[in-house]
Amino acid sequence: MPPRARSFRSAWFVVIPFDGMAMSDRGVFFVVTDARCVVHGSAYPGIPIFFDADGVIEPFSDYMIHVVREQRRPATTARTYAMYLQQFLKHLVAIGVEWTDVADSTLVAWRDGLLTRQRLAPGTVAAYLSAAFGFYRWAEETGRDRCAVNLSAGLDSLHPASAGRSYRISARRTRRGDLYWPQLPRDPGGEVRHTPSSDETERVHVKVFETRTGERDSLLLSLYEDCYLRRSEALSLTVGDIPCSEDIECKLAAEEVFTLSVRGKGGKVRAVIVLPELMELARGHIEGERASVVARARSRNVRYVDPGALFLSHTTGRALNKDYVSGRISKVMRASGIENASGHRLRAAGLTALVAAYDGYDETGKLLPVEDVLWKAAERAGHRHWRTLEPYLRVVRSAGVAPRVEVMLRDHTRVGVLERQVVQLKAKLRARRAGRSRR
Repeated sequence: MPPRARSFRSAWFVVIPFDGMAMSDRGVFFVVTDARCVVHGSAYPGIPIFFDADGVIEPFSDYMIHVVREQRRPATTARTYAMYLQQFLKHLVAIGVEWTDVADSTLVAWRDGLLTRQRLAPGTVAAYLSAAFGFYRWAEETGRDRCAVNLSAGLDSLHPASAGRSYRISARRTRRGDLYWPQLPRDPGGEVRHTPSSDETERVHVKVFETRTGERDSLLLSLYEDCYLRRSEALSLTVGDIPCSEDIECKLAAEEVFTLSVRGKGGKVRAVIVLPELMELARGHIEGERASVVARARSRNVRYVDPGALFLSHTTGRALNKDYVSGRISKVMRASGIENASGHRLRAAGLTALVAAYDGYDETGKLLPVEDVLWKAAERAGHRHWRTLEPYLRVVRSAGVAPRVEVMLRDHTRVGVLERQVVQLKAKLRARRAGRSRR
């Protein structure tokens, strides 16, 4: 069969139908262009072009040209979009709905069918629906389908002319300003990680102190939980970040805190509040366990240079590797009887306590607005967007945790640090007793 040429809009392309099959036998399908597809003098192979029994389905084919030519999506991505849109078009044919009449109810029915009858995963169904929504957004932008999607959703104050219009397909904006269909199915994304309770975290510290790296690892875990540090932030700390013993004693006497600058996600520097009790633990680690690691490394290699990192490998004397840290903490948690958790979940436990500290009631007895509570907590924890802390507030309020104030949070953290000091002293005492018994 010779190549079939067809032009529409301003694009010329050449496609080759499948040999030996009549177009009416295949319903809705698409063919991918080859190097003979030329748009404004440039070859564009890999563009999916849609057909039905009447020939080219122009709007959807135009959209695929836009995806490849204007959005510069790779051919593999365009083909994936085309597969999703092909299923969508087949669904419209099956239910007898024109593409220009599609509304929220149409998409909801398609969504539910994909989830229940075809039993597709929520993430896959969301991809199907996002592809269809992307087409209708483009159709609205280019005037192919008027009043399909409100492009000014969430910006009505800036675009008052769109406020009174009726649109068939709902739209909402992400924090970054991108439009999306708000009724996408939620993808659970696998099993939710467990957030350890206060009793469980103390059990981890006890288990940690049974190992030869207990002092180092307990300090690292305390920074996760009490200062809300991420793994990379904790591992970026240096010996120079820790104040001397005299300064720590002064802060303890004055009941003041230290402010530490750390480089967080995206290279953003943020201030972290650290209690003097925790700094005291860090100073003890530097002068004790860490000093022993450095001495051993120098005895093995005269060219060894102290890297200055707060946390060092006991084997090499080098700065700790982040992958090793993750594996190490997960192993200790499993040994403590805590499944499906990681070091990052210790930070989550700390964030839960932080959010609870800022939660409370207004003068009328009503709970404080969510945004007011989470803005304060996000600023303290170094989160750019307060909404990322919403799950922690849900945990706090569903558990009926009594609202606390900042001083109570500080006392809670101080008690935790002191309890770990007791655990550390008991571990050292047991080690000494074991040494004497061996003698």
